[in-house]
Amino acid sequence: MKSMKYIVLFICVALLAFAGCKKSEPEQAPADTAQKAVEQQDNLAAKDTKADNPETQKPAANSDDSAKPDSPAAEENSNDNAFPELRTHQVEISTHPWGKIERTTVDWHADIQVFYEIPVFNETSDAYKEINAYFSGLRENFLSKGNLESAWGYERSRHEFNGPDVSDEEYVFTYKISSVAITKETVSVVTNLDWYMGGVGDGGPVGFVFDVATGKSLQLEDIYHKSEAQVHDIVEKAVKKFVDSREDYNPGLIEWDSLKKYKGFRFYIENGIPHVVFKKYEIAVGAAGALDIPLPMP
Repeated sequence: MKSMKYIVLFICVALLAFAGCKKSEPEQAPADTAQKAVEQQDNLAAKDTKADNPETQKPAANSDDSAKPDSPAAEENSNDNAFPELRTHQVEISTHPWGKIERTTVDWHADIQVFYEIPVFNETSDAYKEINAYFSGLRENFLSKGNLESAWGYERSRHEFNGPDVSDEEYVFTYKISSVAITKETVSVVTNLDWYMGGVGDGGPVGFVFDVATGKSLQLEDIYHKSEAQVHDIVEKAVKKFVDSREDYNPGLIEWDSLKKYKGFRFYIENGIPHVVFKKYEIAVGAAGALDIPLPMP
């Protein structure tokens, strides 16, 4: 009899414990689709504003600075996300006594513009052949998957969020030639980067200078016939003079440590005067924009 009471008591305790466990389980909340949409939009906006370090734009093989900072690489997990087959078309933008400017455009969506311009010189000397080959190499590198997949990632993300037919602004990733100057000693070319993928834009001039006789790409050390340290001193003094000469310019915009560490100054020559150029973010905060600073006559 006692054993029967213990059995009944055991069963009652077990039932009470089971009921307590069921009661303590949290209820599953239904999925909040509106909140998910907001989070997706926030994530996209966060990606679009990661434009603070243009050094990550540099392609591996050249110093042409053609990729974008902290860009999301195109995922290739599915056919929808895979980097598309690269289709391009090439046109002649303008003709000049020295040759022509060619533009190669990537054919993607209508709301993103991606192109690269190069000069093509008529001169058939070995030096000019080398210069033409140099720019052809830069164009090839720009059109590489490794360089363009970031832009495709931004564009794909936008269409995934907005739909294929929704576009309220144009995204751009372009290099456009702004000047070509030829003297008896040098060939000077300036190409301007324009990058915008929502949020913060980037851009600025990139200078190229070549020896007419050899086709060799020249550095400021070659122009001034001075050491790297001496050239650095010339540039730093010119930047300081530039800042001091402008009452509306805040010296705090310049990141002087970045300038001291800078290697391989980009420049062009105009009327015999070298101009050192910096794209946005290279040696200053974004508010400073791109910089074009004249240097002393060599």
